[in-house]
Amino acid sequence: MWTETTEGRKFIQEISRGIVGEVAPEEMDMFDELVMEYFQDPTPPNLSASPKDDPLGFGLGETLVAVAPAAAAMASAVLSYLMTETIKAAQEESVEAVKKKIKALFNPEQKDDKPEKKEDKSLPPLTKEQME
Repeated sequence: MWTETTEGRKFIQEISRGIVGEVAPEEMDMFDELVMEYFQDPTPPNLSASPKDDPLGFGLGETLVAVAPAAAAMASAVLSYLMTETIKAAQEESVEAVKKKIKALFNPEQKDDKPEKKEDKSLPPLTKEQME
């Protein structure tokens, strides 16, 4: 899908940068690394899993959740949804247009349900004051 292309990822990164700048400006120094890490593995972290290694016993195994990957995930999900809905709408509209054209080919005498507006050529031209 488009969100997995280079342009899509750049757009997601721009949207995420704005969100992180407002919500967690302290992450802006590490923003690029966090987003690239998200793009490499977009699965969310398992917060209920016990840490694999806590060598010193200082509680460093607690997971810190960064806002940047969450913002990128949200932007990606929203853009994917919007793209899907736009494609669906375009397909539905084009199907109706194609159906009308095919019907018109096989029934040239039959007119469409909605008559097209025809210009009324009996109207006088606008005066210079009206044009201004």
